[in-house]
Amino acid sequence: MLLFYQKDIVIGEQPLGEEEAKHCLRVLRMQKGDKLYFTDGKGHLAHAVISEDTLKKARIQVIQLETHPNPSFHTHIAIAPTKNIERMEWFVEKCVEIGVHSLSFVLTKYTERSYFNMERIEKKAVSAMKQSLKYWLPTLNAPQSFDNFLTTLTPQNYPQLFIAYVDKTNPTTLFQTAQAHLPTCILIGPEGDFSLDEVEKAQQKGFIKVGLGESRLRTETAGIVACTTMQMIQEK
Repeated sequence: MLLFYQKDIVIGEQPLGEEEAKHCLRVLRMQKGDKLYFTDGKGHLAHAVISEDTLKKARIQVIQLETHPNPSFHTHIAIAPTKNIERMEWFVEKCVEIGVHSLSFVLTKYTERSYFNMERIEKKAVSAMKQSLKYWLPTLNAPQSFDNFLTTLTPQNYPQLFIAYVDKTNPTTLFQTAQAHLPTCILIGPEGDFSLDEVEKAQQKGFIKVGLGESRLRTETAGIVACTTMQMIQEK
């Protein structure tokens, strides 16, 4: 099944978004009457047919709309952006494919990049959602300071708060510590790691220090390991 994306989906006829129209009509050579599947990234799967196949006036007829509930658990990865933006884009793609629900970009003391194009990041997320046949687009939060990010979290909305930081006082790993079916937020630091002050602030907010294994990981790899670990814990 090929899955397409349309921000707003309703039963009946409606215009087809320009980008998807080009893909359907110009790249795939689809025609009037051909069947399509769409998601709005909000848990809906639409069964539709092309009702108008001219590129400038492309339209679809939605004939059936299914609702797919959000998973019972929630994984939120908060990560320090890398200097190389392509590594962040790769991280976003893979986490969406694996099954992340929220992504935040946190500016720490040693973060090497403070700005990037969130519109491009969203396009990467949409592409990964379609490729992996998912019906929920993760929440994508623009870059914000470490201190500001901490104010957005509470043990009430995230019963499990973890910071990936290894030292002699925390021999346990995320896999050993995290429990299934609980909303979870995991902080991933930059290549220079979190500062001691940042670790202390996170702990004061209820974050628990955990490791992600024996290897020393790049920032984006650590984020993917954290996301994969949470997915595996749900399937125990």
